[in-house]
Parts: sequence; structure tokens; C-alpha cells
Amino acid sequence: MSEATIKLQKLHSRQGEIIATHKRFNILKCGRRFGKTELMQDIAINCALDGFPAGYWSPTYKDLYEVWNAVKVACAEITLRKDEQVKQIELITGGKIDFWSLEDPDSGKGRKYKVAIVDEAEKARKLKLAINGTILPTLADYAGDLWIVSSPKFGRTDFKEMFEDAKKDDNWQVWRFTTYDNPYIKHEEIELHKSILPKAYFDCEYMALDVDVVAMPFAYN
Repeated sequence: MSEATIKLQKLHSRQGEIIATHKRFNILKCGRRFGKTELMQDIAINCALDGFPAGYWSPTYKDLYEVWNAVKVACAEITLRKDEQVKQIELITGGKIDFWSLEDPDSGKGRKYKVAIVDEAEKARKLKLAINGTILPTLADYAGDLWIVSSPKFGRTDFKEMFEDAKKDDNWQVWRFTTYDNPYIKHEEIELHKSILPKAYFDCEYMALDVDVVAMPFAYN
């Protein structure tokens, strides 16, 4: 029987820290290019490699496209079957990964998962409705893990509220990392962007800070 190979990206130190300290319920806020999506792909694939089902939600099907392609390529040699229409990959281990769009907050209802991932959560218009009404119940059968990850954006959002609430709840693990925390992004490049961008944009996009949009209405509009 020939051997199958799967190549996953090596995690950088901060990504490794997240894996080492995670709980069942996890929420990550990070600057652009930190590597959150690559980390979530790794988690979903490892879940399926262990023979369990994983669910991966993105705000829209357009957001989902690159993730779907990356996972499909990474798992090519160990894929038993894949369905381009419904966006499902089943591995030879018996595990599978389902991909969903949050455009419909009911997407995934009735399924059961060992891992549920919500990527770019800030962009989801009905995030709380999807998580509370659909995604959390999918974890009951396997006592599965929930991951909610995003870079911040301006304004009040469900993600920001959930992040603040999670900080007060011992059931949750919460992290905030900046673009500087990715060792593969040169600090000189980040400093260049810092010198060009308005402070509010840099603080939000790179430092993963909640910017007070009341003080900057034009940026908010």
C-alpha cells in the first residue's frame, strides 16, 4: 500500500502558543497577516485526520473560496471524495470538512462536528444568531471545540461584544495578537505601513485594537 503525504505549514511561535493554551471555546482577535486563517485550516485538517468531522464557516462564499482551495490542495493525496457543489471534503481517515457561508445563519444546522471554526467573524452580519442558533448546537455530540477568529473593523459588532464577554468567562480562551507577532512579516514593512496610514487605520488593522469610531465619523462612514 503506497503512502499518502500531506504538507501543512509550520506554525510560528504565536500560533503554537494558541494551540498549546486553547480551551473548548476560543476567540482570537489579531492584526492582518498574523496567520489566523492558516492556523484555522491546520486545526480543521488535523480534526479530519483524526477521523472526526469539522465545520468551517466564512462570511460569504467568496471569502470561503481561497480556504476551500487551500485545504483541497493540502489534502489531495488523502482525499477519499470531494464535492465542489456542497463544499465537502472526506478523507481516507473517515474524517471530513464541511464549508459553509454565514450569509445564511442557518447554514450547517442539524450537523455534528468535533471542531467548528468561524473565520473573519467581524464581517458576518448575523454572527450571534449563527453561533447561538446553529453552530454551538453542532458541537454537542462530540463535546467539540469552537473557534471564532477575526481581524477587527470599525464600529460596534457582534464579534467585539462576544470578545469582551468571553474575557469574563472561564469557559473561554481569549487572545489578541498584532501583525508584529507574525515573525514572517518584516517589522520594517509594518513600520512603513504605519508611517503611511492614518493612526486609526493602523491601530485597527495591524494592532487589532478597537478604534473609537465616534471620534472619527468620516472613517466610519
